[in-house]
Order: sequence, then C-alpha cells, then structure tokens
Amino acid sequence: MKFMLVFFEMLMCLRGRATHRNLSSYSDLSEKAYSRWYRQAFDFVEFNLLSLAPLLAKNSVWVAAVDGSFSEKAGNEIYGVGMFYKGKHSKAERRLEILTLAPVDVRLVPV
Repeated sequence: MKFMLVFFEMLMCLRGRATHRNLSSYSDLSEKAYSRWYRQAFDFVEFNLLSLAPLLAKNSVWVAAVDGSFSEKAGNEIYGVGMFYKGKHSKAERRLEILTLAPVDVRLVPV
C-alpha cells in the first residue's frame, strides 16, 4: 500500500511519460523497485470504493454527471483528434474532445 501512495503521488507530480526511469528520478524508489511492484496485482475496484467511502453516506443518492466539450486543434499528430458532431453548426467537425466526469448527490441539488 505504501508503494501505491508513492506511485499516485508521483503520477500527479510528473510531467511527461510515466516510465520506471522517470518515476525513480523523482522519488526514493529505484527503477527496479517500480518494476517489481508492477508485477504484483492491485485491486483498483476495492481501492476506489475505499477512497469514495467517506463521500457515500447511506442517505445519499449519487449519479455521474458527464459534460463533453470540444477544442479546436490543428495538425495531424495530436492524439485523440477526430470528427465530432457540433450541434451549433449541425455537422461533424475535426476537434479534440474534452470529457469531464463528476459525482453528484441528487438529494443536495436544488429543484
């Protein structure tokens, strides 16, 4: 579990690719340590449930709110650029999609 705390902290602070070498450059763990830990199984579902447990009170009702928006991009080398429908222009245009996912307690939302 200690490794996962260091690992998630490094992922949030690191710019660029998350390779063993990059991760070891900014933490106290070696490349070999990252390599060993990558071979072990980790229950991400259980981790997410434990992380959200304080938010998920028994008297709350949660839904996932999704908001998609688009950014204009030029060039052919940008990952994720594709044809997306834009309702304002009633046609598909070349864009980069930005998707936001947020938990919402529907009992707290004013009607």
